[in-house]
Amino acid sequence: MNVTGPHTYAVDCPAVFLTPNWAAHSEVADVIDCGDVFDVAPASRAFSLCARVRLPPEGTTEGGYRILSKGELPQGWRFSAGPTVSFAVALPPEPVEAEEAKEDAGEEEFSTQAPLPSGQAVGSTALADGEWHHVAVVVQECGEVSLFVDGCLDSAPVALQVKAAPDQPLLLGPPESAVTAGVGVKDVQACAFVLTPQQIHGLATGSKDLGTGLSLSLMPEQVTEYRRLKAEDSEGGEGGEGSEAARALLTAAGLGDHLGRAFQQEVVLDLFDDLMACAESMCLTARKTAVMVRILEQILEMMHVKSKSAKRLGETSSIYECFQEFKRLLLAHSFAATTSARKLIDRNQIPADSTLALGVFTLSEVRLLTEFLTGALFQQFLLYQCVLVSPQDQVTSMVEVIVPPPTVPPNLATAKKKQKGAKGASEKVGIRDSGTAKRNSLPRLSKQSGQPEAEEAEEAAAIPVEAKRGPSLDETLAQLPQDLSVDAHHEEATKAAEVTADTAIKQHDKELSPQ
Repeated sequence: MNVTGPHTYAVDCPAVFLTPNWAAHSEVADVIDCGDVFDVAPASRAFSLCARVRLPPEGTTEGGYRILSKGELPQGWRFSAGPTVSFAVALPPEPVEAEEAKEDAGEEEFSTQAPLPSGQAVGSTALADGEWHHVAVVVQECGEVSLFVDGCLDSAPVALQVKAAPDQPLLLGPPESAVTAGVGVKDVQACAFVLTPQQIHGLATGSKDLGTGLSLSLMPEQVTEYRRLKAEDSEGGEGGEGSEAARALLTAAGLGDHLGRAFQQEVVLDLFDDLMACAESMCLTARKTAVMVRILEQILEMMHVKSKSAKRLGETSSIYECFQEFKRLLLAHSFAATTSARKLIDRNQIPADSTLALGVFTLSEVRLLTEFLTGALFQQFLLYQCVLVSPQDQVTSMVEVIVPPPTVPPNLATAKKKQKGAKGASEKVGIRDSGTAKRNSLPRLSKQSGQPEAEEAEEAAAIPVEAKRGPSLDETLAQLPQDLSVDAHHEEATKAAEVTADTAIKQHDKELSPQ
């Protein structure tokens, strides 16, 4: 089969959604007469049986132990295990011409032949190891019988003729003596249809795979339990133990925050709580609710995945990408997709970009679920993205700082009165002049004696104290040009401050020095 181009293929009902015609899940302690609850369908004659069996390593009888049987051989059929799985039927009696004939009667004598050994299908895998094994038998409409052990084919198809036995009881389980010896039988299911190898493998492994690329997180049984807890909580009042147990059930199914953050956990669980309430108000079945929960979980997981179309490297999926994925998943699990889908024959021969469809939701349910998720998630997508994908946490820390006590002020009793400048003294000296005044305020020393020269000493003595100190800093800054830039003004002001400070320090030291 050569397939080209992307198409939609309808998958079979997954094992997690199979509904048997009859089942007994608890472990059998003795032979149970179940009455006429199941038999071969007279029209199709196709059916399937499966169970989990445990055989002790020693003491297993050659004929095996009954799992399920309809009537007693040579009539009806028998599904048994030990030491391998087997399925036996009684062949219809065939007329056989006798070796001896009565000469006087001149008639041929016929006798009945016992059921032939070929009237059974026997597996090849040994089951007597003390462990639980999943065994199954599938009877096709044409009469071919196939045996499976732990989800794998255990025998070549054998052609048998299986007939209904409406007047015979359906017997379940081995005798009590075998149960005491360690034989166990549980999870027995009978289906009036043919199970596919994928379905049998799913039953054997307990798979939650839907066959469309999704695997359930919350089982339908858990959805039913959640609704029961919520109903008990509503009867007892809001915020009771039922509500806490329901949220604990969602957490146990792995529907919370995968990073274990407390606030994000509450946000995600609130979203799933709203979805469960919406599904119940829409009267969705437990199966449909479980599928919708998985679709929502897939969208939340996609929010953390790197975008394939964003221009910036490393950016997470956008709202457009998440909505397109939601639309694809919801339509792939609708009955509208399966109506026009092709039948899936071999999964290995379909293109990688093909869509696998499973009929779960009707079109009206698709519309209502889209409206709910649009309002609950996509209209607040940026908010959920900030909380779940890129959380912005602000932490305020209060610290204690030890401030040293203020220093003790100087003693005013030892202070000296500042002399006032002479009246009319003087002209304002600029920055350049202040530097000159500073340099000229000190007399030059004589090269021979090392003492100040007489003329300069007299000039220095004649200069008033205020002139020796030079102009104040405020006066100097006031003389700066107004058109200076910030940097130039800063440079000139720094120079003036240095000159003024140097002059004041030297004059102060001179005044304090002993005469």
